Amino acid sequence: MDLNYSTATVELIERTRTFVRDVVIDVENSYVGVAQDEAWRLDLQAAAKQAGVFGPHVASEFGGHGLGLVERAPVFEEAGYSLFGALAVNAAAPDEGNQHLLDRVGNADQRERYLAPLARGDEVLVSFKLAQEPTEEIRSAIHSGLSVSLIYKVDLRRSSAAWFDRTIDSKVVTATVRFDNLTKKYDVRRTIDGRIDRADSMEREEAAWAWLTSQFERLPLFRSESLEVNAEYYVRVRAHTTPRIMSFVWPWQADDVVGLAKFTFMR
Repeated sequence: MDLNYSTATVELIERTRTFVRDVVIDVENSYVGVAQDEAWRLDLQAAAKQAGVFGPHVASEFGGHGLGLVERAPVFEEAGYSLFGALAVNAAAPDEGNQHLLDRVGNADQRERYLAPLARGDEVLVSFKLAQEPTEEIRSAIHSGLSVSLIYKVDLRRSSAAWFDRTIDSKVVTATVRFDNLTKKYDVRRTIDGRIDRADSMEREEAAWAWLTSQFERLPLFRSESLEVNAEYYVRVRAHTTPRIMSFVWPWQADDVVGLAKFTFMR
């Protein structure tokens, strides 16, 4: 195996080392290694683009450096010097693996729809959870074999001091659980705007309930290309259950479970 890297790769390794030590480490220290929002990611990725170290593994057609597996390894190593380094250069899991897979086997439509925004880092990633324990009525409904869903309406909105807030985009995230009385397993599915995002099978009730209420981490729901720099936005999440008409009372009867998180868009 030839480990004599090209001049361009050696320069990228050095730039990544300098960027992580001069920029990323300070951000990591300010958050004590645990980030609670997306603002730091946007700031770091903008700084990485400016420093020329963003997307070492990404194809050049999407603005990356297009390194192969051998050449990207020492760059990833330098990025990994900080807990936040891989995310800063857009090489953190699961995004890096998804980009690699889409780049290798994705068709033209999939590359444009899914790979391009992932590779550019121009998605608004949304995380949320519903702090609610299942009632005995909900358990009974699930164990009866009914398909039980929690439907989350997620809105990206622009704040306005002088006029009504404006909805930029909306997505519907649906988490569904159906208990199979033959296998004694919970079949789970998540869709985004009706398209299947993930499906699985689980044996534990706690895991199935977590699927309905809390397994929503860093969902790439919106594109940031239409957002205005330094403008105030917020993500609003509303939830309700289906089925609604049953012989028991659900804890939520309409979109009355609402949460929101504000952020300032920076590039």
